[in-house]
Amino acid sequence: MNITMVTSQDVARLANVSQATVSRAFREDVYINPETKKKVLKAAEELGYYPNYSARSLKNQKSGIIGLMLSDADNMFYTKLTKSMEKYMKLRGYRLMLTYNDEDPDKERECLESLISSRVEGVFCIPVSERNRDLYDVMRKNGIHVVQVIRKMYDDLNTVVINDEMGGYLATSYLLDRGHRNILITEYGFNEKMPVKTAGYMRAFQERGLSSEYAHILDLPFGVDTSALIAGAIVSNNATAIITSNSPMTISALKACKNQGLEIPRDISFIAYDDSPWLDLLNITAMTHPMEDIGKSMADMLYKMLDDSAVPPRPVSLEVKPYLLLRNSIRQVEPHP
Repeated sequence: MNITMVTSQDVARLANVSQATVSRAFREDVYINPETKKKVLKAAEELGYYPNYSARSLKNQKSGIIGLMLSDADNMFYTKLTKSMEKYMKLRGYRLMLTYNDEDPDKERECLESLISSRVEGVFCIPVSERNRDLYDVMRKNGIHVVQVIRKMYDDLNTVVINDEMGGYLATSYLLDRGHRNILITEYGFNEKMPVKTAGYMRAFQERGLSSEYAHILDLPFGVDTSALIAGAIVSNNATAIITSNSPMTISALKACKNQGLEIPRDISFIAYDDSPWLDLLNITAMTHPMEDIGKSMADMLYKMLDDSAVPPRPVSLEVKPYLLLRNSIRQVEPHP
């Protein structure tokens, strides 16, 4: 049985346009008359035609693929980041290849090896461990442009980083200024280094002359339900407030409060790191980020790197500042003497 592949020439014939016009209709980075584009896409749908991106890549000796290595598929922050990145890279004619390292050095290595073998043109990455430094060097030697995001691990790579130290400081300061002292803070102890948010928590205590023993930092395992551990820490530390470090921890902490019969803010005050629509529904105060700014900054930086003439002589680092989105999840308390 012979199967004839539908080609752009077939679409052009049906739509009564040139093959070049068909090609332009499937690109987002060039202008085409809306009515013409609509006619081409209708013809393509009728014929069952799909553009051959692989053939286009081989012709141009470029893949048109940008890698995005994130750390957690369940984190709402990364869901919003991916959506923003897809939008801005698509406008420039690129597609995203998404991978997750789960904050695991071995998985990070697998992700990087997969991206290299896929011949990506550039990579946005959240680095996990310095023991995988060699693969970042391999990418650069092979002309793959690298931008580290969220977390700055290497001084010689371009970076778009969120000032998490400021985020931790702002959240803790807001609670301390409303009388809270026993504050439970959930964190991941990754990278054999103190997370930068933790430094912000501590700075808030120190600036007010308060002992850091009031900051009960709970180092939790990654990728599992930690609600029982959080519930136990709330009780054992007599916590009047809690700060969660990301959306999965927020879910676990809300579950812990529910299981303990604690009402927010009557029984415990709550600040979540990373906002989401369901936090708005639950009226939970959140440390949030300008996602459009982050996505655009990342896309602009990599796009300039892909244009060789625009690559700066020294690494560039851009910082995005978080801000506190206030809702009704915090109450004033009498501070301990």
